[in-house]
Amino acid sequence: LPSQAFGSVENQNLIPMAELETVSYHNNVLEQRDLQSLRDGAWLTDLTIGFAFEYFEHEQFAAESSPGNGRLVFVAPSTVQLLALVSTGEEAAAVAAGLLSPAACRWVFLPLNDSDDLEHGLSGSHWALLVFDASRQTFFLLDSMPGAVLQRKAAHLSKVLAPLLGSPRAPLQVAPTPRQENSFDCGVYVVCLTEWIATHNSLSTDTAPAISPADVTAYRKHLRQLVVEIANRK
Repeated sequence: LPSQAFGSVENQNLIPMAELETVSYHNNVLEQRDLQSLRDGAWLTDLTIGFAFEYFEHEQFAAESSPGNGRLVFVAPSTVQLLALVSTGEEAAAVAAGLLSPAACRWVFLPLNDSDDLEHGLSGSHWALLVFDASRQTFFLLDSMPGAVLQRKAAHLSKVLAPLLGSPRAPLQVAPTPRQENSFDCGVYVVCLTEWIATHNSLSTDTAPAISPADVTAYRKHLRQLVVEIANRK
C-alpha cells in the first residue's frame, strides 16, 4: 500500500476534484457530501466506501469477483446495514439473494457502520471491516479503533450470514488490526484492509496487516485520484 492500481492523475485536461458536482459509477452516485468526505480530515461516507468496493469488483479484482460466483465478494455498505438489522436467516437470505455463493467464495468483505439507522448512512461515527474466510470457515472483525458496539453488530451479522455461507457454526474472531491515530480515518482503513487481504489472499491471526498511518494518508489521495479519473472517462 498505497495501491498502485489507482495510478496517478497527471493529465491537466481532466476536470479537477474541486469542480466535480456528482460522479456516477455502476450502482453508486457520489454527491457533494461524498466527494467532500475524501478530503483530508473527513469521515468517509457509505457511498464513498461503496464506490471503492464497486471499483474492486468491476475493475481491480474483476477476474475474481463475478457477481454470485466470485472468489472475492465485496458487499456494499448499504447492503451490510440491511443485513445487520434483520433478525432471521430467511430475511438475510432475501437481502443477500444472488450475492453469496458458498461453493465459490473465498473471502467476503463487509464494511460495518456503528449506526442503527437505515435511512441516514451518515448517522454513525465509526467503520470497521467484517471478513468471512471460507478456508477457515470463520468470520474476522478488523477494527482500527475497537469498540463494543461494532463487536455486537459483527456477532449478530455473523450469526445470520453463517448459514448462507454454508457454515452455520462459523465463529467470530477479532483479528489484529493496525490502529488509527485520529478520529476520522476508519473508513479509509476499511478500504485499505479490504484491498490488502484481497491482494495477499491471507489474514494472520497473530500479526496485523502491514498498513501504516502514512499509507492510509496516501491511500486517501489515491481514492481522490480514482474518483477524478473515473469522472473524466468518456
